[in-house]
Amino acid sequence: MKNPPSLKKALLFACSALALGAAMPLSYAADSFSADKTTVYPGQTVNVSFATDGSRSDDVYVAFPWSGSLLFLNEQGGIGAYAAKTATAARLHKPAGGTYTVWSFTMPEGFYTTLTLYQVRGTAGTDLLAGNYDPTSLHSVTITFAPTPAPPAPSGKSLYSANCAMCHSADPRADPYQKVLRGANNPGAISSAILNDKGGMGYLSTLTSVEVAAIAAWLANPI
Repeated sequence: MKNPPSLKKALLFACSALALGAAMPLSYAADSFSADKTTVYPGQTVNVSFATDGSRSDDVYVAFPWSGSLLFLNEQGGIGAYAAKTATAARLHKPAGGTYTVWSFTMPEGFYTTLTLYQVRGTAGTDLLAGNYDPTSLHSVTITFAPTPAPPAPSGKSLYSANCAMCHSADPRADPYQKVLRGANNPGAISSAILNDKGGMGYLSTLTSVEVAAIAAWLANPI
């Protein structure tokens, strides 16, 4: 088996890969490092957790590449850039066994990006990337921050059943007034009938143009 990549190489590669839009490599470790969501939409909160089955004599570090820098999370959850030959900030100091939320972030509108966080254990109070870490403990998790998905198209059949069937029959082909099929593929005719309150249809004025169009499309093939 090949040796796992060093943290320094992995993080430096991540910086380059992020700039080029490349996929992040998977890494290997004994502890658990995970996110409760891998795709996040505006207004949603993602929580990233570290779990260990026993007390650790070393510290836990969490970092991510951003704009060509390596940013580390400290014990208070703040963020600082990596600086060589100085003590690297640790996220957890010699944690006991258990599960810890190491990062929690609520996505704002417009924050569309993909972020990879790395976790590793290392010696407290040292320059971590000077080799003061356990390469077998390296984990990563990738999270995509995406725009809110478009809502699903309304169901013309469901809209017809809820708004039209009471007068025009559940099957529009059996309409006792023999008028409803005039709206097939003709949302303008339906909208005009609503606007002019034909047959008392004015109460349907709350229907949106998209919903009216969905009804018209279904009437063209009411199955």
